[in-house]
Amino acid sequence: MAENEGPVTVEDLPISFHVKYLGQSDARGLWGIKHTRKPVDLMVAAAKALPPGQILPIVKLTITVDGVHVETVLHGTKRDEFEHMSVFFNIESISYGVQDLVYTRVFSMIIVKDNEPVKGLNPFECHAFVCESRNAARRLTYSLAAAFQDYSRRVKEMQASTDPKRHGLWKWIPHMGIARTKVDNTDIAETGARPSPTRGTVQIKFNYDLSEFLFSLSLNVLNYL
Repeated sequence: MAENEGPVTVEDLPISFHVKYLGQSDARGLWGIKHTRKPVDLMVAAAKALPPGQILPIVKLTITVDGVHVETVLHGTKRDEFEHMSVFFNIESISYGVQDLVYTRVFSMIIVKDNEPVKGLNPFECHAFVCESRNAARRLTYSLAAAFQDYSRRVKEMQASTDPKRHGLWKWIPHMGIARTKVDNTDIAETGARPSPTRGTVQIKFNYDLSEFLFSLSLNVLNYL
């Protein structure tokens, strides 16, 4: 379980965290804390309303360059209410991750369901996890950002040789940042992806200012058609 301070790089992956799984709830959008705040509030309220003796499941959350794997380590006391879970979220299906603004030990991420758009069905899911500390939630977010960074490298390499859309690699453009909002003098970390242009050349720049706990990715789209 990774709790260390400092930057997380692609070389540090895979990296694992033992966290409590709050659950999942529909999100109203692809990117931004405005789309995770209400789902997190709902999941926290549901967790607080659990019957006495029932606990949240403990899961091992592993971030790799290919995505996020979540597997149950400890079930709730009522096994019939939460069976063993083992699920993998491909990096292409993750559009956003953030250390929550109010519950700073909570990390949440938005998943885009891998199905054809159907009128009336919401394609966005918010999954939330309770970390051991604020620093762990921050580091988890940094770890996902490192996975996004590697994904952007692969996109650029594929772009240089062929049309990445034909290979399914250009679904999202990784974007990483630290929100400047302060909660008890704590910066809130966030990372995510935004829809890519249909065509064009992408240039991605990374800047890491450890002293300010800033990790920003600026995106420039050149020759946009």
